[in-house]
Amino acid sequence: MSESAEEIAGRVRAAGSVALLAGEALAAESGVPPRPDTLDWDVYGPRMRAIHAARPGPGHLAARALQDGGWLRGVVTDADDVLYDEAGVRDVVALAGSVELSVCPRCTYNEPLGCLLELLPRPRCAACGGPLRPDVVPAGEAPLDGAVSRARELVAGAAVLLLAGHGRLAELCEGRGADTIVIGDDRPGPRLLAASELLR
Repeated sequence: MSESAEEIAGRVRAAGSVALLAGEALAAESGVPPRPDTLDWDVYGPRMRAIHAARPGPGHLAARALQDGGWLRGVVTDADDVLYDEAGVRDVVALAGSVELSVCPRCTYNEPLGCLLELLPRPRCAACGGPLRPDVVPAGEAPLDGAVSRARELVAGAAVLLLAGHGRLAELCEGRGADTIVIGDDRPGPRLLAASELLR
């Protein structure tokens, strides 16, 4: 069951240090569509345009406020947007990668999101002419190499976990029991933002 903003703030204050484990619900509050199970440009191109046009939502702003207040050690997310970066949040472990860059499988050249949008609908590598692909993992596939171990390190160093997600994020909380604050998937951003305001 989800906890109230007051309960969240009280537990964070008592714990002293937290890590945020957030799924795609926070991105959805900013108008970002769900991560698809394909990297086909007909699907990912429009999604990247939506991400580029989106602005950080209440959950991203709450993460920044918690970090600025010294409460938040970092974020683990299975979303692939750039909204934490835009909010100025540091120490983000993106299990699915990020649309910030697209990569050429032939020569490993990277193209940033803003430039890539000009190359749609079929972006090609500026270095070798090969087809680019989003530097992300499709929904339903295993996380990026190294991301899970970095996430486990972050989780292990936090006194309490804030969980706004499910699936592989909930798996990172296994064995933590009472040390996990469930924010839930129903409007988690506003609840988290309200809690961060109570901690100022």
